[in-house]
Amino acid sequence: MTCRMKIVLATFLFLILLVASIPLALPSLVRSFGGDWLKEKTGRTLVLGDLSLNLLTWSLELRDVSLSEPNSEEIFAAFDR
Repeated sequence: MTCRMKIVLATFLFLILLVASIPLALPSLVRSFGGDWLKEKTGRTLVLGDLSLNLLTWSLELRDVSLSEPNSEEIFAAFDR
């Protein structure tokens, strides 16, 4: 196997692992950064129950989502699915 072929194979495997890790990392990133950003910009608290991403069907599913009133614990909007 030539050096060029090894580099191409290593790059391909890296990209596969990167794409495969997106559904694992995305929910925690959205919870931490999305909630903090929304709280900072609007004063509202975002609560996400379950978040799943399916890259094969390009679908995102959110469950048990609620958004509070600004600087309050009172619920402004919520949905289960």
